[in-house]
Amino acid sequence: MTAAGRRARGHAQSILKALLGEAPRTLHALGGGLSNQVFKAKRGTDVFVIRLNDDPAKVKDYLKEQWAMAAARAQGVPVPEV
Repeated sequence: MTAAGRRARGHAQSILKALLGEAPRTLHALGGGLSNQVFKAKRGTDVFVIRLNDDPAKVKDYLKEQWAMAAARAQGVPVPEV
């Protein structure tokens, strides 16, 4: 794993610990895209996919995605939670 991948893995662990109150049982790197680091985490029976980007400005894209999924969910479309 590259240095950037190790940093992203550490960030993913920190985020999950902050959100869930504990570190995930497992955390595996998945094939990322051109701009994101992607990880799959398990805690108990729950499974999470975490996408991270080094560019802080990307948070706007994630927030737009979160809004779009919430709007689709409100109309009855089964979508994951962001």
